[in-house]
Amino acid sequence: MSIILISSGESATALSQGDTCSQLNQMKKVGKVEFKCAGTESLKYWVQLPSVIPNQKSAAQSISKWTTTAQSISFGPFISQNDVDAANSDLSTTTQSAKLIQDGLSKSDESKKAYEATSISLNSSAQRLTALVVEKKKINDSKLDEYTSAQKKTNAYYSQYQAAISSRTASLSCTVLKTFGLVGSCANNPFQDALDVQTIRNYDSLKAASDLASTEFKSANADWLIALKLEAKELQKAKLATDSADIHSQRYSEWKNLSQLRDTQLAYVQAFLNLADAGGGLQSELSSFQTQSLKDINGVKSANKQNYKSRFQTASISVEFLKLAKRYYQAQVIGTSEYSPLQISIVEPQVWKPSSYFNGSSYSYIENTSGIEFAWSWSTRSSCELSTSCKNLFIVTNKDCPRSVIGLDFVNASNVSEAKTFSREYALKSGEISLIEAESKFSDTADTVYFRSFKCNA
Repeated sequence: MSIILISSGESATALSQGDTCSQLNQMKKVGKVEFKCAGTESLKYWVQLPSVIPNQKSAAQSISKWTTTAQSISFGPFISQNDVDAANSDLSTTTQSAKLIQDGLSKSDESKKAYEATSISLNSSAQRLTALVVEKKKINDSKLDEYTSAQKKTNAYYSQYQAAISSRTASLSCTVLKTFGLVGSCANNPFQDALDVQTIRNYDSLKAASDLASTEFKSANADWLIALKLEAKELQKAKLATDSADIHSQRYSEWKNLSQLRDTQLAYVQAFLNLADAGGGLQSELSSFQTQSLKDINGVKSANKQNYKSRFQTASISVEFLKLAKRYYQAQVIGTSEYSPLQISIVEPQVWKPSSYFNGSSYSYIENTSGIEFAWSWSTRSSCELSTSCKNLFIVTNKDCPRSVIGLDFVNASNVSEAKTFSREYALKSGEISLIEAESKFSDTADTVYFRSFKCNA
């Protein structure tokens, strides 16, 4: 829409009437033809001086034509006042929206960076916990091997132990019976007695080693499970931060788009007003020049012999410039587009879920009569607080719900439901991700879980 109201370029070689010039009243001669730079501050043309100047008596016809020409030229409004008023109104509205957009940009960027920093810190912490899990798993496996080996040795020796116990029991029973005169004599085999005692001692030693290995394995296993739970919690917190950063990153991008739109609109409005201002200035300059031209023409009538020639040249140049200016001005007015009022509506971006989450409204089988939109993501790790076995998932809603309950369905390979489970009530806030726990009902056959229902009990 923008136009150039003046061009300062000049031809370095040829020169003809209507070429633009840069310095008013500058004179140039091409052959026998003289030119003068005439016009206003914004618009200047080279105008040819009249080659023949009639005497004062013969100038009446020229003066009459000049007067008619000068009076017939009209420099009407360059741009309508209604368009200027509309542009100024849009300028005010667009400028006022700058603070809203800047606040939105700053807040979303600040939140995005905070969550990103938290995510980096938590992921780093989770990596250390993962390394700890690996270490604890090695210890667990080593202690399990030691326990398994000790238990095998104990079990393998158990039959000998039982035989030795039976032998010792029989020998002691006979001795007791002999003491009370219930039997006559008992077999006395010191070698067998010593062997039985040693066998029992050996078994007791193996059993003690097995029991110790069992205790150490249980301790190592508990340490490993604790490390797994800590790792799971840290990974879940890291995902919460990462996914929250995604929400605010999307918000920041939308605020950025609004900012760019506002800048584009502002540039459009400002360019139009600059054009109106420049056009209005040119109109004022040309109207003033027109008034002066009529004075110059009248000045020829009252000229004396000494100033007649210069006044005739001045009037002639003024009229020629007005004709050139008229063509230029009319071309600019025709080429100026009408102002198109802006459709300005700056509202806060309604981003409430991470881009990677499943959108509840995309799954027709999910029961949701609350009218609240929700989205979720399954947790790859489970950290149970309410039950011994659980399924964790991350959920976010577009509206607050202080008493939310989600339902899960555990199905088999034939997609037949074998068990259902429901979470406890959770307080959910719009745009804030929450970690949900529901009891797991996985089994050997029910190996798939579906999100089946969302209820807002508030």
